[in-house]
Amino acid sequence: MFFGEYDGILDKSGKLKIPLQHRELEQGGYVDKFYLMIDHKNSGLLNLYIPKEFWEENSKQSLQPGEHLGELSDCCEVKCDENGYITIPQEFIEGAHLKKTVSILGALSRIEIRSK
Repeated sequence: MFFGEYDGILDKSGKLKIPLQHRELEQGGYVDKFYLMIDHKNSGLLNLYIPKEFWEENSKQSLQPGEHLGELSDCCEVKCDENGYITIPQEFIEGAHLKKTVSILGALSRIEIRSK
C-alpha cells in the first residue's frame, strides 16, 4: 500500500527519483521494477504499479500477462536503479503533460505522478 505525497524533479533525460517509502515492500525488500501507465481517464496523470498490483488491477479486463489491449498499449515496464531512479519515456512525459516539478502521490495500490 502506498501513502503520502512527495515532490520530485523530472530531469531532461526523464529520470525521476521514487521516494524510498514508495519502494519498500510490505514483506521486506525493495521494488526493482514498476509498470508505468498513462491514465486516460485523468488527463495529466501517470500511474505506477508494482507488478503484482498491476496484474491484479488489470485482471478485471480479462487480460493475461503480455497482452496489450486498449489502454494497456500505453504501458511500459520501468526499472528502478540502485539509487531509486526510474526513467520515464519521453512519450509518457508528453502524454501526461509532465513538467519539471512533479508530485508523487501514494494512492493505495498505485503511485500517481502528476505535474505540480
